Amino acid sequence: NTPQSSLRSDKTYRTERAQACKEAFYNQPSISHVTCHAHQSPERSEVTLATTSFKLFMTRLHQYCNVPSPSTSNLLA
Repeated sequence: NTPQSSLRSDKTYRTERAQACKEAFYNQPSISHVTCHAHQSPERSEVTLATTSFKLFMTRLHQYCNVPSPSTSNLLA
């Protein structure tokens, strides 16, 4: 694969994930949005969800998804 084709397919993937993220967020703002993020990064979610870096992890994913970030304080409590 050339770097250009890799970038192009990655951009397509990111666009699709961002759209799915927005749909999940606006349909079910709490549970489904977190589930959406878990599906985005299954290799990291199990570890991250149990750590204090969860809030930062969610913030970065929300920036990636381009959707408003819900309060994570409840999830961390």
